[in-house]
Amino acid sequence: MAAATNRPADPLAGQPPMKIAIMGSGGVGGYFGGRLAASGVDVTFVARGDHLAAIRRDGLRIESRDMPGALVTPAKATDDPTAVGEVDYVIVGVKLWATEEAGRAILPMVGRDTAVLSLQNGVECDDILAEIVGRDRLIGGVAFIASSIGRPGVIAHIGTMQRVVIGEPAGGSSPRVDRLHAALRNAGVAAEISDDIQRTIWEKFVFLIGLSATRRP
Repeated sequence: MAAATNRPADPLAGQPPMKIAIMGSGGVGGYFGGRLAASGVDVTFVARGDHLAAIRRDGLRIESRDMPGALVTPAKATDDPTAVGEVDYVIVGVKLWATEEAGRAILPMVGRDTAVLSLQNGVECDDILAEIVGRDRLIGGVAFIASSIGRPGVIAHIGTMQRVVIGEPAGGSSPRVDRLHAALRNAGVAAEISDDIQRTIWEKFVFLIGLSATRRP
């Protein structure tokens, strides 16, 4: 595996308030966005349908079999990214096939200093997003978690793994990566910074291919 550092979490004292938008609030986006929101970060969830209606009505709940759960109420949620305004980070958690649509939808939330982090599976999502928002806005990342929408407004987390690895696409860290890493750690997420995030992304992709092959009849 690529080298990753488990750096001490910055408590974010003295930092300006952080605003994050979660584009795709299902198992991955809903879980990590929910943890961040429960820790006090200003998070807006972009969702739709019954899931959106339940979040607006009852908040966003994380249920975990082996870890403490969380309830974010009231939760900020919308199906209209233009209503959110510019944020510091956009975390993309949609299915790979919806990446281009999501990339265009997040543009109203992307300001001069906004960073975009994809936690999708696959290796082509960053290239798709780069064509839309600009490669300089991207932070590389991968998520390791088994989670899904258990029912509208509820994220079901299976097991104990809930890990995020992030880093600058060209390698190493930066102030924007360090700040997001600190926020994730402060939220109780097992977050790491990789010295070679591209290698980490490819390693997960190869692992998923191998896992998929073992499930074929």
